[in-house]
Amino acid sequence: KGQDKIGVAVGRVVNRYKVAKHFTLTLTDTTLTFARKGDAIAAEAALDGIYIIRTSVKAERLDSASCVRHYKSLSQVERAFRSLKTVDLKVRPIHHRLSDRALPAAWLVDETNLCEITHPDYPGERLVACRNPELAKLRAHKRAELLQATEEDLAKIAARVEAGRLKGQDKIGVAVGRVVNRYKVAKHFALTLTDTTLTFARKGDAIAAEAALDGIYIIRTSVTPERLDSASCVRHYKSLSQVERAFRSMKTVDLKVRPIHHRLSDRVRAHIFLCMLAYYVEWHLKEAWRELLFADEDQAAKTTRDPVAPAERSAGAKAKVARRCHADGTPIHSFQTLLTELATIVRNTCRTSAEDDAPTFTVTTQPNPLQARAMELIDTLAV
Repeated sequence: KGQDKIGVAVGRVVNRYKVAKHFTLTLTDTTLTFARKGDAIAAEAALDGIYIIRTSVKAERLDSASCVRHYKSLSQVERAFRSLKTVDLKVRPIHHRLSDRALPAAWLVDETNLCEITHPDYPGERLVACRNPELAKLRAHKRAELLQATEEDLAKIAARVEAGRLKGQDKIGVAVGRVVNRYKVAKHFALTLTDTTLTFARKGDAIAAEAALDGIYIIRTSVTPERLDSASCVRHYKSLSQVERAFRSMKTVDLKVRPIHHRLSDRVRAHIFLCMLAYYVEWHLKEAWRELLFADEDQAAKTTRDPVAPAERSAGAKAKVARRCHADGTPIHSFQTLLTELATIVRNTCRTSAEDDAPTFTVTTQPNPLQARAMELIDTLAV
């Protein structure tokens, strides 16, 4: 009951589904009536099914039909990410459902940032709780900004109410409902509305309760501890970024495999196999050429460093970036520039005379020291 409460509730609903412009609303202390705006709905319906694809690619490279096909092929990447997120390691926003007793007391004095807990809501699953101080700072900063932005918007509405430009609990409630739902922090404000006034204040207890969980996230997994300990669970979850980089490499950076549309299942499987095989070769080349690239050579440190803290490159990798050359003066390359350097090695077919039936032989360009070292490293590959 009450125009204030009804108005706030209505404001949240119409803002949730983004169709407020299609309804006329009438509120009292005990009633709520609404009706559709037929003209507005008909005008919007006239544009149903129409969408625009913007691109800066020239028509010589992609015609209109190809632009649409490439845009729709993005759904393949979305399905891949969805599959990766739901196979073994699953991250869910479940930390707010865990009781304070489930979280380690050591976190109160910043002694640890990783522990494994259990909860009856998740039987048969391991819950690895992580606490990232940097993430806590980020979330605290974001919450403060959202609260400040909401207060500023509420203050504008309060100024309109005080000036008499906005009257009635129904109209004030609808305006307030739109504002508090915009930044998703309505639960942190106490609102009081009348026909001529609007007051608001922060809920300190609710804000403090949410802030206590800043920086904490939970990784769920059904993998047994014998296969993965708690730290390895976190490392494997974070290693999903390598899969994301692999998709990026196949789609744009190195391989540039374009979507080829097949209809027969065997051809689809063959196309996917070739894409994965190409990246398999690229991955092994990068691993073999680590000393020649800007890559970090100290891979053993990954298994011992803090799995929750942000990853940092080793001192050797940072020195590579700073020097940009090896001890012998040869430049350090990226994967693309090293391939460009190797592309200067050519094999020439030579003929002993001008006659067509004269015997031929091949001569390969003499590699420079960098090229020779790269070829040596390739020979050491064990696959």
